[in-house]
Amino acid sequence: MKAFNAALHPTLKRVEPFHVDMTKMAGLEASPDGIGSLQKEHHLKSSIPAEFMPSSTVADVGCQELVDMYNVTHIDLLQIDVEGFDYEVLKMVLFDQFKPLLIKYECVNLSEGDREKELGLLSGQGCQTEVEAEDVVAILS
Repeated sequence: MKAFNAALHPTLKRVEPFHVDMTKMAGLEASPDGIGSLQKEHHLKSSIPAEFMPSSTVADVGCQELVDMYNVTHIDLLQIDVEGFDYEVLKMVLFDQFKPLLIKYECVNLSEGDREKELGLLSGQGCQTEVEAEDVVAILS
């Protein structure tokens, strides 16, 4: 499978994610290597100066478009770690087409309300959930 540089979003066709410019991080205490987010404020939680967080424009696709592009016929494991956008991605899962056996996503950056909504969504799909330190693991019953 070839790499695909795009973002998943329910409505937009282009997004501007913020990422940390690692060339400016020399000498700073924080080590946010690889972190990217659609929310500029997310990096401020790590005390990273705003000028160290440029954005770039990325094409966006929907879940169905991605599934069609790669001819996906089943999903066993779904791993989500999108720095606070996890609930939005989970809502895009095509549960009418796919029933992933295992779903794991980061919950540490979500509001309490979104955490409750996610757990309700997964429960409604027949999943048992376990909340770990920063993640939720959902197993299809």
